Amino acid sequence: MKIHQQHKRGFTLFETIIYVALMALLMGGALVAAYQIIQNMGRLSTKATTQDEISFVLRKIDWALTGANPSSIIPWSGSISNLSLIKYDGTAVSIRLSGTPPKIEINVGGAGYLPITTENVLVSSLSFYILPGTPIGIEAATIINGIVATTTKDLR
Repeated sequence: MKIHQQHKRGFTLFETIIYVALMALLMGGALVAAYQIIQNMGRLSTKATTQDEISFVLRKIDWALTGANPSSIIPWSGSISNLSLIKYDGTAVSIRLSGTPPKIEINVGGAGYLPITTENVLVSSLSFYILPGTPIGIEAATIINGIVATTTKDLR
């Protein structure tokens, strides 16, 4: 007596539904992961841009204060937002916060103010403080995109 076996070919409806559900679950997870990666890349790019702008501003202020003649700076108390000084070589330098939206600008040798920050960042404040002592020092502080940055320079 021969037993006749039937061989099935293909998938049943139940197997197909399970495979489709698994595939949808995997694709959904992949899309969520891709979205998070793209979103984090945007945040890192914004943070890098902010750090670059802060570094550039602090270098420019440090350059302006290097070689500044202390006698060209009028003593003041508290903080000011505009700094004007004359370097030992006779070059006049002014730094200010101006415009809407606010930008930090520099004027070297009376050539006119040029921005040293871009529209990629929001500058909330710029302040200069005289630090008493011998030699006197100046501390510059700024807030760019909510990050406080300072630099200090002794004037000799």
